[in-house]
Amino acid sequence: MLDAVCDKLKPVLYTENSYAIREGDPVEEMLFVMRGKLMSATTNGGRTGFFNAVYLKPSDFCGEDLLTWALDPQSSSHFPISTRTVQALTEVEAFALAADDLKLVASQFRRLHSKQLQHTFRFVWSLLTDLSASPISGSVWFNSV
Repeated sequence: MLDAVCDKLKPVLYTENSYAIREGDPVEEMLFVMRGKLMSATTNGGRTGFFNAVYLKPSDFCGEDLLTWALDPQSSSHFPISTRTVQALTEVEAFALAADDLKLVASQFRRLHSKQLQHTFRFVWSLLTDLSASPISGSVWFNSV
């Protein structure tokens, strides 16, 4: 599974204050943060007076709604709608896994129960972040993809 995921990851860069996703837009990719800091915030669909924010740092990821979508063999071609806005607070280096690529990888491993696949996916991500933990290996790996 690690090879299947790594083959599909694409490096992406976000400048400070740029948006990776906006609340209400389709979620088209999962992001795996390698360097930098993002804020993931929601207004719960524009509810007056509601605001919730969490901060994403290296080794965090977002877009996990796509995992549920990808694991559902009956899911439509319509991507799930984001319930959060994700904005770069600093320059961010990340890897993106496109929705269609995630669906392809998930279909190859569908024999696993969805909870087991989600756990396996999180484990694979922890391995990826461990591999890129040092500045030298991280920059070489990021620049070679």
